[in-house]
Amino acid sequence: MNVKIRTNRENFKNELEEVVRAFSPYLSLDECGECVDADLLSDGDYLQTIIRFPDGTERSERYPILSEQSDLLRKRNAKRFLKRDLYDALSLLSRQSLSYGSLTGIRPTKLYYELRDEGRDAERELVDFFRVTPSKARLIADI
Repeated sequence: MNVKIRTNRENFKNELEEVVRAFSPYLSLDECGECVDADLLSDGDYLQTIIRFPDGTERSERYPILSEQSDLLRKRNAKRFLKRDLYDALSLLSRQSLSYGSLTGIRPTKLYYELRDEGRDAERELVDFFRVTPSKARLIADI
C-alpha cells in the first residue's frame, strides 16, 4: 500500500515521512498514494493529535501542555506526540510493529540519557511511550 502524508505542521513533515519510511516494505511513501492526515491542534491547555486514515476513520489523542515548559520543549514534545501517534496508526494499518518503535532520526542513547537526566525511568519510557521493544530498550540502556 502506498501512503501519502498530509499535515498541518509542514515543519514536522520530514520527520513524519521518516516514520512512514520506517514501515517500508509494508507501506511506502508515495505522492500518488492514499492519504494519511497527521494533524496537530492546540487550544493553549492541550495538544491534540488527529490521524485520519484513507477510509475516513480517525484516531485522536489529547495531551496537557505544562505551563512551565519552554517553547522549545513544547515543540519537541508536540513532535514526539505526533510521530508516536502516526507510528501507532501506521502500525495498525500495516499490521506491523517495529523494534525501535517511533524512534526515527534520533540517537536512542542520547534520548535515554536525556530521559534519565530528567529523573524519569528511561527504559520504561522507551517501551511505553516510544513503543520500543523491551529487548531494544534494554540494549539501549546497556550501551
